[in-house]
Amino acid sequence: MAGSWQALNHQPTFNTSTMILLSDGRVMVQEEATAHWHALTPDSHGSYVNGTWSPLADMSFWRRYYASGMLKDGRVVLIGGEQSGAGGDRNRGKSTILYPIAGARFLRPPDGRLSGMLLAAFCPTAIL
Repeated sequence: MAGSWQALNHQPTFNTSTMILLSDGRVMVQEEATAHWHALTPDSHGSYVNGTWSPLADMSFWRRYYASGMLKDGRVVLIGGEQSGAGGDRNRGKSTILYPIAGARFLRPPDGRLSGMLLAAFCPTAIL
């Protein structure tokens, strides 16, 4: 199937990094080497070409080359990272959950709480 690319009419004003398609149709985009996130919202016809940019809540610290995924309820989980603003190996085992649809900020559990946080993310009725 042949296709073509079309540039966005409203280019981001930052260098882009990780991008995650959210369940509400927005694209969550990390600003390269920062803790900042932005959302690209499609226009009323569902086109990203004329979409608009808006800020999302920042992470606790910037990270790069990390595991990420979206849960069924729209939460986004970020885990670990090879490089980060936390410095070297201090990023290993740290996780973050974002509620982008609700507009909530990132949460980071104290060290050693990764397993409990993941259990809560995947089993919301679990008692921790």
